[in-house]
Amino acid sequence: MKSIKEMIAKGDRPYLIVIKVVIIVLFVYSTLPIIAPISFKLGAPKIGVAIHKIYHVLCHQRVERSIYLFGEESLVQFYTVDELKEMHQIPKVNPDPPYDGAEEFYFGYPYWGNEQIGYKVAYCIRDTALYSTTAFTALMMYSLYAFGILKKKIPVLIYVALMIPMAFDGVFQTMLEYGIFTFIREPLYSLYVDNIAKRILTGALFGAGFGIFTIQNMFDAISWFDIIKNKNNTVDEDD
Repeated sequence: MKSIKEMIAKGDRPYLIVIKVVIIVLFVYSTLPIIAPISFKLGAPKIGVAIHKIYHVLCHQRVERSIYLFGEESLVQFYTVDELKEMHQIPKVNPDPPYDGAEEFYFGYPYWGNEQIGYKVAYCIRDTALYSTTAFTALMMYSLYAFGILKKKIPVLIYVALMIPMAFDGVFQTMLEYGIFTFIREPLYSLYVDNIAKRILTGALFGAGFGIFTIQNMFDAISWFDIIKNKNNTVDEDD
């Protein structure tokens, strides 16, 4: 794989701009959800609500799987569904559940918090770890190639292995919630399903793997464009 300096020297600058734009988009996407609670705190709820509406399409935003900022007790806070019900922050039954049978435990949009409990980040804990790590890994990979520190491709098995834990956890947890594995009961069920550290870890691992995958494949694309361009130039010279 050519270094970024070599690509620039060979006139590949437009392609590198695309990579930079992708990295910027990743940072914007991972930052906006955190802007939502800041907007609520600063007295601009319309901005916070707008961000929640956008990310509602992209994330379940479940209250027990989200981060709350600027609450009365601490800067960062997490809650379970039962805790929020006891505090009268959510109703006993969701009047608009996403599917039948989820009325008592599924609370996502539009429950975005308040001054007492804090304001909810616009995507879940796992997505916070995933997209933040993706953005930082992509920037790190770009920098390592740019300065010639990293000259070889990272093996596919490494970044695929990083992404497997979250894929497995997502499937397994969904099967648990739909009652497929009925032999797993309390307290093991709650210890697994409500484990915040597990969500952060698997999300961060997946983000690191996806960041490597994204940048390396974009570099590969640049190399292929360069090969195709050289072939076309050779054909033109022959003509």
